[in-house]
Amino acid sequence: MSDTLSHVSLAGVAFGLFLGISPTLSTMIIVIIAAVFLEYLRTLFKDFMEIGTAILMSTGLALALGTDAWWWEKLDELGSIFVWFYPNHYG
Repeated sequence: MSDTLSHVSLAGVAFGLFLGISPTLSTMIIVIIAAVFLEYLRTLFKDFMEIGTAILMSTGLALALGTDAWWWEKLDELGSIFVWFYPNHYG
């Protein structure tokens, strides 16, 4: 279960960056939702308890990579990440 939630947490970080909110806050919210959903899947598929783990792990990683690809495209439009985060230092 912890391995699944760690993969889902990557999607939380990516969504936080995508939405422009705190990645920590978005990660906590998404991991809590994923944990509840994982327990729901475990009760739904009592004979196949590992299916929920596989579904959430692959979905979390796919969402993280998809959102991350969008993020890197945006950085190409905005310029260097250092200029974006520290505009006073890099003019």
